[in-house]
Amino acid sequence: MDANIDALTALIQKSDPKRIARSDDRPMDHFRWTGEAWEGLVTNDAGVEYRPRINLLGCRSFNCTCPDKRSRARRVGPCKHVISLAKAGLTQMAAFAG
Repeated sequence: MDANIDALTALIQKSDPKRIARSDDRPMDHFRWTGEAWEGLVTNDAGVEYRPRINLLGCRSFNCTCPDKRSRARRVGPCKHVISLAKAGLTQMAAFAG
């Protein structure tokens, strides 16, 4: 579990500070641990749903269905939805550890 906490923390720390700040505006509507990844659901103000995913077992990676992920993630890093999911996962793991 500590390795997963470290991985989520590193993902957030390596993210663009502006995206980290904007991630607070997009909290997870729903999220869950699948046993190998965190999956979430975020709804924007227009009602459009985005589905971020952070794989922690095997090849670590992140993904999201938002347009930002498709167009800029390689250059700028994870979108605000992925960052929000990482924060939610850290909070959940801290609750189980405590």
